[in-house]
Amino acid sequence: SDRVQLVRLCTELVIPEREDGTFETGYTVEASSSNTGSSDNGSACSGNNAMFGAVLHQLRSALFGFASYNAHSEKDAGISYKALANVAMNEGKIYIQVEFKRLLQATIESRSEYLAIAIGDCLEELVTRYNGSRYYADGRFVRSALGLLGECFTNLIRMSMADSEESDRELTNGTTYNVLIRENATKRQKTKDALPTTPNKCKPWHLIALLKVARPLFYFLLGSNTANKAKEEGGIGFEHEAAMEAAEYDAKSQLIRDVTLLLCYPSSLSVVQSASQTLALALAYHGKHIAEKFNVKHLFRFTRQALDNASGSVDIVQALRPLIITASRQSRTFAASLLSYAVKTCSEHKRMTWKIATLISSARPLVVSNRLVELEGCSQGSGKFYGDIARDEIMTRLSCTMASYTSESSETIQRCLSLAEGVTNHWTLFQLVRYSFVTSNFGFARHILNQRQLPQNCSRQQHFLWLTILSKIAKAEEILGNNGAVGISDSLEALNSCHSTLQSLAAIEQDNHSTSVSNTADLGKFGFQLEFLRVKIDLLNLCMITRSLCSEIIMTDGNVSARSNLFRHNIPKSFGMLASRYINFYRLHGLHYCQQTRSALRTLIAMCQFMNDFMDVMLSSESKPNAKKKQQEVIQDCYPKGDERYPMGSLLTRLRAGVLEKIQTENSKDSTLLQAPELLNLLDTLLRCPLPFPPGFFRVKSIPCSCANLSADTGLLPKKQNDDHISVDTSGECVDVTPGIPFKLILSGIIPEEFTRSADVGFTQIIAWKTVHYEGQLYEDDDADDTHSASGDGELNLPMPNSDPSSTTLQPHGQFILPIFCPPIVREGFYRVEVKLGCRDVRCTEWFMPTMTPLEISIRVEDYSE
Repeated sequence: SDRVQLVRLCTELVIPEREDGTFETGYTVEASSSNTGSSDNGSACSGNNAMFGAVLHQLRSALFGFASYNAHSEKDAGISYKALANVAMNEGKIYIQVEFKRLLQATIESRSEYLAIAIGDCLEELVTRYNGSRYYADGRFVRSALGLLGECFTNLIRMSMADSEESDRELTNGTTYNVLIRENATKRQKTKDALPTTPNKCKPWHLIALLKVARPLFYFLLGSNTANKAKEEGGIGFEHEAAMEAAEYDAKSQLIRDVTLLLCYPSSLSVVQSASQTLALALAYHGKHIAEKFNVKHLFRFTRQALDNASGSVDIVQALRPLIITASRQSRTFAASLLSYAVKTCSEHKRMTWKIATLISSARPLVVSNRLVELEGCSQGSGKFYGDIARDEIMTRLSCTMASYTSESSETIQRCLSLAEGVTNHWTLFQLVRYSFVTSNFGFARHILNQRQLPQNCSRQQHFLWLTILSKIAKAEEILGNNGAVGISDSLEALNSCHSTLQSLAAIEQDNHSTSVSNTADLGKFGFQLEFLRVKIDLLNLCMITRSLCSEIIMTDGNVSARSNLFRHNIPKSFGMLASRYINFYRLHGLHYCQQTRSALRTLIAMCQFMNDFMDVMLSSESKPNAKKKQQEVIQDCYPKGDERYPMGSLLTRLRAGVLEKIQTENSKDSTLLQAPELLNLLDTLLRCPLPFPPGFFRVKSIPCSCANLSADTGLLPKKQNDDHISVDTSGECVDVTPGIPFKLILSGIIPEEFTRSADVGFTQIIAWKTVHYEGQLYEDDDADDTHSASGDGELNLPMPNSDPSSTTLQPHGQFILPIFCPPIVREGFYRVEVKLGCRDVRCTEWFMPTMTPLEISIRVEDYSE
């Protein structure tokens, strides 16, 4: 009907942003009225804005009324709620809390599963889009939403307890569900904004919808030392900030404890899985909670109870997977307690025991490696589940080899090989190959690929080439692990052959449509794999050159040639450039792959940066503190926070703290001759240490390109025709700019829905970095030098993580309009403005976004006043 079409239009409603980042609504008019020259103009402006605000208020009321009473179907009501959330996001800070509360109440009162989930999605989008990014969020709104959500969980848990009493559901060991909840439920005091209780019974979809809303809140609850900063700065708001932080901490802890109760929800595994995902995210961003002994005990008690309720079913372990991995990584006590529980129950539920051990070993390999002897009895007499149990046992043992990369791990590999002999399913064998790559057990992977003849059993050419590539990579990595720097040549030969084969496979699987992307890696289906191998080959080539230089220094007693002296000065810079390449690779692909892939790439970045710093100290004769400080600032955000899965991370930490800092503080003046053997030992140690292999290498996918235009004309926006976005050609456009006056460009475009779905982390902010390049003089008879750089007259550095990009909010359906303000250019001439498109996710991490065409425009700077 026509009314539904009008409601659909409201879902795309966009209120333009002001230059200060706020929306032009009736609630942000103070600046407008104060800047007017007369009181009459100010009164007129205020009156117009007040009328505009009243219209939006009526629109929100009409949308809510249509969804509640006039919608003919649940789908129409869901569209109306989505439109209501969009209007509230555009309207500003004041009524966002009102609409959040109203939608939350509608979720609880809904008797339809479809409608409750739809409203939950609207609330999730409202929280994410309105706050945007972690350090740009509205703290007052987030705290208010946290309190309302906590009250909802308390009410629903009480309803669930009442339903349990009526149906007399009983848990194991004679402990009823309602008794367990009554002993641990949070007692809250009602506030004036509290939601009224509803007579409806608590359904599983109510809990799932609210759990979806709770997850994004933990992104924006900073938990920072705001009070301490205010105290150090002598601010008068120290006590207020301290009270707010304490209240926020208590509210987060209470919500986590309430969600923990849902792990024992008796009637729906979906609720348990959703609660597990929410707790994993909450613990990752609220680590202080699990640091307390009482909270660890509380979390372990309900996790154990959930496992007991499942009666040996492995589905509950899969549902609890996010929680077990995160909690084990955060707390060694939790990991050890859960493993002890699994060992004690192994005689009855062998599959469950090894599933739990596999999850714990991926986060805490040392905890599991100390109990392997006790776990061995769980694999005896496996029966029809031998294949699954053998797979889990092999994965567990492969993870334990990462705890200590010594010769003692060879016995574990032999045990894994003997277990793999009984596995006949080819897909299970490939899963083991994939997992052995992630845990750096390349010898085991090559044995499975070659001895079990997986490539020969393929029915397609693409599958045969892919398994052949994996076999060559495993061979190259195994050579490095066994021989260190001595095996670089053999490893390079295998990797170069692998890269050529991968290019052939990429040509076979080439996309039907070609894309033109500037300054990025190949973005086909194998773009990630090709670029990863290219950087790996360059890294090994640089290590081989460094080893040759050190050998020459030793053999010639330090009297190296002039060419070798150039190598000595360029090697530190080369490692720094490799670190920059890894950073660009990380910022282009990291958004679309899992956290383990991002952690592996950050570890490789840290390794290259360490080599840069170490080579700079040992080889360079000139100190460059400013450049070194800048490089450290660039790499700071990419340094891994600590993942025990990768020994390289702990090795780099020890080398930086125990060797590099000691050399820097002592300011050693020893000759390069005495330092060359140390460099050789360092290279050999790093290459023998298992390098992290990103799991994303096994995920073949292409990154969709965005359609964007850069222009000085706001009318040149991308068009949509036949479901395709058409860009406007602005390559021949030249913008006239007056010298010494700032100017503004407009970056507009559409982010495809495929890109948003491909992202592993949600984002709602679009950002852009700009660079201004000097192209040449205006007229041929000028005396100016064409090669003269525009440094100081407008040239900016592109694009570094610590730079301040322009930003805007992503509108519905992926549209965005981003004004880019450029500094004044003093010197006349032709310039080229280059723009790099990116996004900022909810965790405030900035990523690159590929575009169909290069984003650049010509600038003509000339003074016409003469």
